[in-house]
Amino acid sequence: MKEVNNNFLSQLEEEAKKHTTDKEIDLEALRVNQYNNTRAKDGFCEKCKGKGTIAFLNDKHRFSLKNCSCYKQLRSLKKLKSAGLYDFVSNVANLQDMNAKENWEIVVKNRLIDYVNNGSNEWLFIGGQVGSGKTTKAVSVLRELITKNENIEFEYFNWCSQYTSLIFSKNKEEIIEDLKDVDLLYIDDFLRNSNSNLKESEIRVAYEILDYRYFNNKKTIITSEKYLSEIVQYDEAIGTRVYERCKGNKYALDITRDGSRNYRTKMMGELI
Repeated sequence: MKEVNNNFLSQLEEEAKKHTTDKEIDLEALRVNQYNNTRAKDGFCEKCKGKGTIAFLNDKHRFSLKNCSCYKQLRSLKKLKSAGLYDFVSNVANLQDMNAKENWEIVVKNRLIDYVNNGSNEWLFIGGQVGSGKTTKAVSVLRELITKNENIEFEYFNWCSQYTSLIFSKNKEEIIEDLKDVDLLYIDDFLRNSNSNLKESEIRVAYEILDYRYFNNKKTIITSEKYLSEIVQYDEAIGTRVYERCKGNKYALDITRDGSRNYRTKMMGELI
């Protein structure tokens, strides 16, 4: 964080002199006050005004900074921005406002609300029909979870687009460790890669990440075009771990493949 510049301090001191008879002005306290009342762009936390840090006077009465309780989440939001996903996450409807008219939509919505309210370290899996809003639903859950607990650090990882680059990354091991250890991990498009040469390495890395999270009670959300039973066929250890952490079918939701459930195609082919 940039410190208050000297020109500003001079102006601050002159202004303070107008309101005090003291010969000495406590510039360090003024700096703390100014910093804590400055709001960052897109700031969501009222305690730190979105900066992620809070100013205070240390034991030597000097200006110092400490991390706000929202610091980890702010770091996660910055990652979303760099990935171009911040606006999408911000604009997704709340679960309560989610459109649900058909029976399957109502069942899914109620199960997701139950997960947000009652799931502690359980996992959530949404698989099946393409275009049925799996990602939107999962992101809505993600947003509600981080709103309820500002101390959660989360990570969004699109398996389809990010895994391919991951295996060639110089920082591969570091990225994998982050995915293993982050408080809340959302894996989108799980095991969707079509390159058969990646299959063995995909399964190995997927197992490494999910096995660690399984044994360390790390909250995990997964969406996939595959049914969970199909993931079991790819790798029984991965699939059964996901199933167990989802409390069986309670939080493991497979949306039946049915073209009528594809929101993207419902409005296609309008006759003019």
